[in-house]
Formats: sequence, structure tokens, C-alpha cells
Amino acid sequence: MLVVNAEPTAKGNRVTIHVTNASLLQIFNQIEKQTTYHFSYLDSEIDNRSDISMSVNNATVSSVLDRALKGRSLTYKIVSSKSIVISKVKVSSSARKSSTVGSGQSTRSGVVVRGTVKDAKGEPVIGATVRPQGSKGGTVTDIDGHFEVEAPANGVLEFSYIGYKTQMVNVAGKRQLAVTMEENVNDLNETVVVGYGTMKKRDLTGSITSIKGDKMTDVTVPQPLMALQGKAAGVQVTQNTGDPSGNFKIRIRGNNSIYGSNDPLILVDGTPAYAASIDPYDIESVEVLKDASATAIYGSRGANGVVLITSKSGKKGKTSIQYDGSIGVQSRIGHYDLMNAQEYAKYINIWQTNDAGKPYFTDNQINAMGEGYDWQDAIFHDAMETQHHLSVSGGNEKTQAMISGSIYDRDGLVKESSYRKINIRSNVTENLSDHFIATMNFAWPKGDCPWQADAAA
Repeated sequence: MLVVNAEPTAKGNRVTIHVTNASLLQIFNQIEKQTTYHFSYLDSEIDNRSDISMSVNNATVSSVLDRALKGRSLTYKIVSSKSIVISKVKVSSSARKSSTVGSGQSTRSGVVVRGTVKDAKGEPVIGATVRPQGSKGGTVTDIDGHFEVEAPANGVLEFSYIGYKTQMVNVAGKRQLAVTMEENVNDLNETVVVGYGTMKKRDLTGSITSIKGDKMTDVTVPQPLMALQGKAAGVQVTQNTGDPSGNFKIRIRGNNSIYGSNDPLILVDGTPAYAASIDPYDIESVEVLKDASATAIYGSRGANGVVLITSKSGKKGKTSIQYDGSIGVQSRIGHYDLMNAQEYAKYINIWQTNDAGKPYFTDNQINAMGEGYDWQDAIFHDAMETQHHLSVSGGNEKTQAMISGSIYDRDGLVKESSYRKINIRSNVTENLSDHFIATMNFAWPKGDCPWQADAAA
């Protein structure tokens, strides 16, 4: 059974489809990809048969749906240039009555319920699902929010739609219902830091990734932002040298300039700073602003993205003392199997003989060389890495404070190379009144690479 509806004019809503033994859902998917339409339907009403074959070019959506729904008890209604509702063909009351009598069943306990579904602003909710509780059947609302469904006289109707709370309404013998659906905001109230303060996720319009501070201490790294690798989509952290200070590059959504800098803007508590100026254990959260909206706040400085680091602060309650430490050993991945001095001299003689016909080294010279030095063992060694962090925090209703200190020591894999970093930080918050809060942040970072100073000298 098939019911045809007139299609509203929508520019560009023509499709080209070539399929063999396709399902109805595959046809819907093809139409959604090529047009502005989106389908609303009940899963229980869509069968899994793969019996649709068609080959059409630049055809209207109506003609495609006419062919796709042929032989199925479904109808469609194009309610707007963006929405198509698929529903069961409504059976007349006389037909329903004769069917019921023939099957020996009674509908005395069931009633046909009609009504409307609207949102809090009084606008109709198009495509909302209406079904008896516990049933797989049901219907969807039309362009005006109207619905008609059969339900038990003393049953419960379930109303659901994406972005709204599911509602249960007692039928209680009623024939008409007016339902108002409420938005579901439970998952949208989490607070994140943005360039000009804090916002709830529901109010965000840009692309932001938020990482909690405890995720930044999963691994021991010389620079805190190196811990972002693999934790933030679109953020790439690379280290191209063995520098023990952790010299690294951070790129947000790739390179934006051929000649200019591609480094993002880094802010610690709202102030431009180096990533090394804070210890990973002092970080409360890290937010990465990744899209063009960052430039609206920071101008051209934010063209490569912005990294916002929020440090920990004191909390109300008893004084808390916390120590975190780690120790580790770094080793080379492998050892190159190279020729010793005698083997290298013999190789040179072979090369020289093939080229000029006369060996470069005599046998006595080769014997005198011995095995020579393994320069890999002379340069590299297993290196220690230690980190110690101590913090004291606490406060009362009026004043909260935290002070912390950390020492990070890392020997390089290359002998005589090392890196030491010391961080001292304090945050004090004073509640002067109900309307004024004073905050003082102090940071003293110091990093030393003795081997670089010796090389420069």
C-alpha cells in the first residue's frame, strides 16, 4: 500500500541513485547525502529487506520514495525542505474493525488518542516519537506537532525526541492530549575555561578540548605540554632531538604558515608564559582552543591556536600536604653493529684496490690498530630521571592559599648532558566582600642546561 504526497520545492533536492538489492535504510542514506533532507521514522516500522533495485539520474525525491516504498505499508510526508517523516499507512476505522473481528480480538480496552506536542516556547516538535509504554509500535508527530496513536485506555504514552527529556503521560481514558516537552540540559552544564573566563559547554560555539590535570601526570615529562600527545584531538606534539630539556614542537590542526611561526599561544592563568614555567602537578586543567574563534579574543597571536593552562589553588578546609615523586632510567633503543678499526681498514683496502689497484694500509698497520673504540659506548649511557613535588594548601571561608615547589632532574643519554628545572609557585585568594575577590599568583621557574652553557663557552 502506498500513499503519494506532493513535494515542496527545494532547490537541488534531486538525486542520482544506482543500487541493486538495497535496503530501505540504504535508500534513505543516499537521499540524505545528496540533499538537505533528514528522515524521521520508528525503527520498528522499517524492515530489513534488501529488495530495492533502481537506477535513476537527477530524479526527484518523491519519485525515488514512490519506488522504494512500493509493496510496503508505509507512507512519507515531506514536511519541510529539511525533514521527511516516514510512518505507517493509517487504516480506516471500518477496516480496523473488520480486521479485529476476523482475528477474534477485541479493541474495547484500547482508545485512539490524538493531540499535539510542543516545546517550552509553544513551537511544534516535528518528528517526535509517540508510543505506548513498552510497545515497539507508535507514530511520529507531523509538521504541526499533531499525532494520532492507539493506546490502552488506562495505559501510558511515551513521548521522546533528541535533545528533550522523555515524558510519560497517563492516558486515563482521554481522547485528546497536549504535551509540552522540556529540553535535556543535564549534559550541557559542565564548566570549561575559555579565553575570556569560564563558560558552560551548552554555550560554546567554538572547538575546545579540555584535559583534566590528573591526566597530565600520567607520564613523567620535562615539559608539561608534552603530556598532551594522544590526549587532545588535532594536537600534535613532536620531539626531534635528544635534548634532555625536552625541546619539542606543538602543532594545533597542522601548520598554518610556510614562513612564519606555527607555535600556539600559551597562557598560564591568563598570562603569556612558557610551558616549562609550571609543573605538571600544579595544573588544574588544560583547554585547547583550536578554531578561528581564538583569533576573536587574542587576535593574530591566536592564529595557531591557544593553550590555556589553569593552575591549582587552595581549597577551603584543613591544611593538606601532598608529595609526588618518581624515578626512572632511560636507555638506548638499540646498539648499531658497526665495524671495528681493523675491519674498517680492510674494507678501505678492498675499496682502494678496486678503485686504484693499490691497498691504502699495510698488514702491519692494520695489526697495530687493534679493535679501536666503540664510540657509541663512549658517548651514550643509561640516564637517570627523577622528579619531586611538594605542595601545601588549605584555607577558610575568607582566604585560600597554596604553595608548591618541585625539582626535576634528567640526565641525557649523551654523557655530560643534563637538565635541571626548579619551580616554585604560590596562589593566594582573598574574599574581600561578596562582590570583590583578590587573587595573587607568584611563579619562579628556573631551568638549567649546563652542557649547553659549556658548549657555548
